[in-house]
Amino acid sequence: MTKECLFPALIEMNGCLDILVLMLENIIIKSDTIEDSKYQNIFRVEAVNNLVLSGVPFRDAYKTVAMQVENNIFVAPAQLNHLHEGSIGNLCNDKIKTHFEKKMQEIRI
Repeated sequence: MTKECLFPALIEMNGCLDILVLMLENIIIKSDTIEDSKYQNIFRVEAVNNLVLSGVPFRDAYKTVAMQVENNIFVAPAQLNHLHEGSIGNLCNDKIKTHFEKKMQEIRI
């Protein structure tokens, strides 16, 4: 009974992964997209963190940035300082690609 469900599911999943690989191989990343003003607010946390790193208490930093956003005067930080894995300054795409390719090899039917 399990085989009747499992094997078709694995075949279907393999097909989905083939589509995913094709998509990822052909994806085009626009490097200037993030400079578009409509994406400026994604840097609010970065702005708060920068204030905290400069000595401003978190509560005050949060209120300052929130007020700037509310008054439509928020300006995104020009430089990214947070480089932990997975952050916008350190996406670790090479590690993700390596891990993905390894997993793909493990599940190939």
